[in-house]
Order: sequence, then structure tokens, then C-alpha cells
Amino acid sequence: MTHPNGTRWESKIVEIAESKGFKAIRLAKMGFKDVGDVLLISPDGDHYIIEAKWRERLNVHETLGTQVQKVAKADLPWLIRHGAVWWKRSRRKPGNESRSPAGPPVVCLTIDDYLDLLL
Repeated sequence: MTHPNGTRWESKIVEIAESKGFKAIRLAKMGFKDVGDVLLISPDGDHYIIEAKWRERLNVHETLGTQVQKVAKADLPWLIRHGAVWWKRSRRKPGNESRSPAGPPVVCLTIDDYLDLLL
């Protein structure tokens, strides 16, 4: 089951991407065939899969490695150029169970994918 903050973060990713000229679609959860949370399509037609994470702690290397593997073996009708992890860090408020943002969200890519995007 997806946490409400995770669902809000996925929706926010769609909003951010669309404001920058991308087409963005939240993807349905597919269990062991899951490829990620959001599909981004650039104005040039390139496809990107985003894994959205809203949590206090995240093993970025493990999460990105898993995402890259999922994207590489995905059986999708279009070519995926890159996989990425968008992480919105949260923290507990003292004496409160609700979470609040802790710093700006970040995008995690492999070095090769980052350099490819700069070309």
C-alpha cells in the first residue's frame, strides 16, 4: 500500500515535470513487474522512468541500482533512456508523528546517465 505522502510526492513530480514542458504520467503499481512511479516524456519524445521516494532515510546507491535494473529489464513498448530516483527527505517533528520536508528534493542518477543528459 502506498503511503499518502508518497502519493502526494508522485503527483507533485507530475506537476513539476509538466510545468517544464514534459508529459508526465503516474504509473500503476505492477508488483514484481513494477518499473517505477512516474513516466516522463520529453518534448523530443525521450522516455524516463522515475522512482519516487518520500522518506527520512534512503540508501541511495541501493535504490538507484534497483531502479536502473528494473528499467533495463522492463518489457515496455518504448525505449527507456534513463531511470532516476527523486527523493524528498522527510523528518519527524519533535513530539509529533507527522512528517515535514527536510531540505530540497534531490534527483539521483548514475554518472553515465547524468553525463548523457548534459550532451
